[in-house]
Amino acid sequence: QRLTWYILSVILYVFAIMTYEQSLFFFLLHPLIAIVEDQQKSRFRLDRGYLWLHIRDAILYVVFLLINIYLLLVLFQGGNLGLDLSPGYLTARVIDGLALVFHPLAALERLVHALSISQLWFVAALALLISGGFLLWIRWSAAHANASPWSFGALAALGLAMAFLTAFNGAPSSQPFDLNPRLLFAASLGSILVLLCGLGWLAGKYPRWGSAGSALVIAMILAPSLSFFFEHQALNLERDAISRRVHAAIDRAIPEFAEGALPYLLLLSDRDPERDIHLVPRDLNFPNIFALRYDLRGFAADAVLYSIDGRRNPATIRLTESGIISPLKPGEVIAYDRLVIIRYDSQTDSVSILERLPADALAKGNFDIRADVDMATNWALLPANARK
Repeated sequence: QRLTWYILSVILYVFAIMTYEQSLFFFLLHPLIAIVEDQQKSRFRLDRGYLWLHIRDAILYVVFLLINIYLLLVLFQGGNLGLDLSPGYLTARVIDGLALVFHPLAALERLVHALSISQLWFVAALALLISGGFLLWIRWSAAHANASPWSFGALAALGLAMAFLTAFNGAPSSQPFDLNPRLLFAASLGSILVLLCGLGWLAGKYPRWGSAGSALVIAMILAPSLSFFFEHQALNLERDAISRRVHAAIDRAIPEFAEGALPYLLLLSDRDPERDIHLVPRDLNFPNIFALRYDLRGFAADAVLYSIDGRRNPATIRLTESGIISPLKPGEVIAYDRLVIIRYDSQTDSVSILERLPADALAKGNFDIRADVDMATNWALLPANARK
């Protein structure tokens, strides 16, 4: 029976890291959970045999972790992952991630933003429903719960460990946490566990007003968050419409490429390609969308990005003597004669083909210049009606 549960746990772990890679180190939570359970059942013992049991149980998870890292290195053979494994950098990144998750002002700002796009009547109805349900649950749990004196401490430890491991997993990357909230989804769950620990202790210590206050806090957090989840879908549709307009403008400027051409499309814009016109230039979907549109296997594309608040941009395009190395295809050297440079103008909703990459974009954009190169459009790749 124990072997069956162990195999099921390993299968679920592999599935978890395939669907959400930020859960890569979550197997390290297993010893903490086991200690809590063993303590509750009076089976905990801190000796060599007990420690060896946990080490042995973790071996298979470590094997899959190493396989996952190996596959990443194979997929990104060019080494252009933008990772930094220095202890100082990792420590600073973990602190930044935890501060973003646990900082009360940051949490309040997110709640205010959620309220700003929500229907107040919907939020109020959700708040009443959640607070009523929470009070009923407190009354039921007071009569049926079988918690140990240190259960709240165990819950807080689990939440803190989950938040730390999530931030640590995203620490080597140079992607800003505040611009990539997906990196900290699980850490947010950890912060909620810590909050629930405090509210549960408060409700147990002061049953009357503590329970009411806890219900109010839970309602104030969950109601705007749930409302935001539904309202945010409308924002996603709006962003999708904006990105579709950009692709339509590119289609009008370049309805097709010359026969036999295999271009490398470099996009400039008067607005930020990620935050303003909602493209995905750091994702493989960016060139793949063009590959499907033009029916060209091996199509490559990047966007010129600029640093935000002085922070390093992870999507670095390397310019070498032998060719261009895209952050999306770091194992491939792209010849300069595949280059087609375009600029999107959001004011006129139009795309123009540029003769050369502007010097300002080359100097301030996401380029790692390692050779004296001429970034010019190869007009032979374009159809006759699009050429100069």
